[in-house]
Amino acid sequence: MPPAQIALYDMSKYIPETLLNPVQAAFPGVRLIDWEGGPGRQQYERDSSVMIHWSEDLTIERAGGNPAFLPRCVTQAEYVINLGNMKGHRLAGVSFCAKNHFGSISVSRADRGGVPWQTAPGAAGLHPYISVHDFRIGNPRWESYERPMGTYNPIVDLMGHQHLGEKTLLFMVDGLYATSYENAEIEARNRWQSSPFNGDWTSSLFISQDGVAIDSVCLDFLRTEPTMDQVYGSVDNYLHEAALAHNPPSGTSYDPEGDGVPLGSLGAHEHWNNPIDKAYSRNLGTGSGIELVKP
Repeated sequence: MPPAQIALYDMSKYIPETLLNPVQAAFPGVRLIDWEGGPGRQQYERDSSVMIHWSEDLTIERAGGNPAFLPRCVTQAEYVINLGNMKGHRLAGVSFCAKNHFGSISVSRADRGGVPWQTAPGAAGLHPYISVHDFRIGNPRWESYERPMGTYNPIVDLMGHQHLGEKTLLFMVDGLYATSYENAEIEARNRWQSSPFNGDWTSSLFISQDGVAIDSVCLDFLRTEPTMDQVYGSVDNYLHEAALAHNPPSGTSYDPEGDGVPLGSLGAHEHWNNPIDKAYSRNLGTGSGIELVKP
């Protein structure tokens, strides 16, 4: 494939030189697309003809509720490879492939003159609907409270959208250096205590063609690790909703295109039998769900 037909993107971030330089050295011509553009980068372009239709009105977050659109690099893509990081999250509990699509939306704030807003998830109003435990930092603007199991989660709309999850051929999670929360620096305390890491870095890469299954497995790993202190509350609510999107516990009719056709199941969700064997139903021969293949 010609390098110019490959794009690495994140609509809400700046692609740093630590990523830009090695990619350009190894794959000259590959496009890197981010919030602002600049040397070696392109600024993203919004496709105003493709709007995300959230399956529930997003009315809770201050300054939220603004329409969300997709970038042209996504709507014009033939397929997507979703590469997320393996980390905890202070609001969502975890962040793998599914939440990675918070970097796939473009939103403008009506109260700020209708200009595109870098913190697009906040402008869309997503945060209160993905909160898995109370998040209090002394600033009411950013505080959210635990959403119980069996409630609508807009992450499912992103997972099932025809230009996002439906186009994704491969889901990957970079677990080389897992961290306990978003934006955390890599430090010695990030070495994992649980088996098989036993005081070392996670040094792992997860690959799947099932976006629900890969997040389910990564969640099991994080839940077992004592240093992952954000992984509690209704952290797997979005996985229950996604696996049962055709008949979710919340009763939501998930329809991210707004075309009247609700989503079907987006993949397999289950938990392993125990943290030692790490076996799922296909490993055990008891079902047709997840199989964890280890080297």
